[in-house]
Amino acid sequence: MLIKRTFNILCNKCKSRYSVPRLMLASTHLDDELPKAIKSGQFFKCTCPKCGQIDRFSYPLLYLDTRYNALIQVLPDKVDATKDVFFDIMHSLEKECSSFKYVRLVQNYLELAEKITAFEQHRDDRIIELCKIYYRIVLKEKQPSFNTRHVYYYVTDKGQEAFSFSDDNGNVQRYLLNVDDYMGCYYYALDLDRRFSNEIKIDYEFANIYFSNFVDSLETDINYKQEAKMKVALDLFGPSKHSDELIDAGEQYNKAYSYMRDNQSLLIPHVFCAKCGAEIDENDRFCFNCGHPQHSM
Repeated sequence: MLIKRTFNILCNKCKSRYSVPRLMLASTHLDDELPKAIKSGQFFKCTCPKCGQIDRFSYPLLYLDTRYNALIQVLPDKVDATKDVFFDIMHSLEKECSSFKYVRLVQNYLELAEKITAFEQHRDDRIIELCKIYYRIVLKEKQPSFNTRHVYYYVTDKGQEAFSFSDDNGNVQRYLLNVDDYMGCYYYALDLDRRFSNEIKIDYEFANIYFSNFVDSLETDINYKQEAKMKVALDLFGPSKHSDELIDAGEQYNKAYSYMRDNQSLLIPHVFCAKCGAEIDENDRFCFNCGHPQHSM
C-alpha cells in the first residue's frame, strides 16, 4: 500500500501557501526513471500556483533502489507528525530491512542524490564521505579564508566525479575526484577497521619471510624495533666469514638499511605527520594517529 501525504508549502517569493501531495515511498521497481528525476531535482520540485515560483523541498521519503538492493530513508530534521508515519513504515519493513545490502538514512534530497550517484559509479558511499573530509581539509589548507558550508558529490556533464564546496557568501570551489585519493581514503578506512577490530588476524607465515623467528612478539616499543632491525641485519648478512665473531651490530644495521633502501619491496620509507608528529609510512594518505592528510593535491 502506497502512503500519500499532503504538505503545506510556503512560497519563497510571494509568501503564499499551497498544498502539495507526495508519496511517502518510491521504488525503481515501479519507475526506472526515478533515479534520474531525483538527481535532477525534478522529483522534489513544486510550483506555486499563484506566482509560478519553482521550489524544491525535502520530506520524509522511503526510497527503494532494486538495482543495488538499497533502502534509503529521507528524514529532514524539521518534520512534525510525519515522523510517526516514517516509524510506522520502518516497523512494517523491519524484517525486510535485513535483506537489503545497503540501508541508509539521509536528511535531504541532495544527500539522497549523492547516494544514488555513488551506487551508480560503483563507489562505496562511506568512502565518498571520507573523501569529502579529505578535500575539505586540503581546501582549508590552500584557502584558509574559505569557510565551507556545504559539500556536494556529483557527476559533471563530462562524466567526471566531482565535489562542490560552497560557503555562506555563495562562493564555490570544485575538485575532481582523484582515483588515488579515493583509494587512499579506502585503505585508510581499512586501516582504521583493522586497528579497532577485535578480530585481528596476523599472517605469521608472510611475516616470517622477513623476520624469521622474531614474529611471535607483538610488542611495538623502541627496544623491540631496534632488536628487530638487528635481526634483519643478521639474517641478511650473517656472521663474518673472516672471523668467528659477528661484525659490529651498528655496521651490520647500516649495511642492512642500505640493502633494503635499494630494494623497496623490503623497506617502506617513513616520514613524520606534519600535525601530530607520528611516524608513518611515506605512501600513507592519512596519518593513522590524527587523520591528517599527508599528501596535497
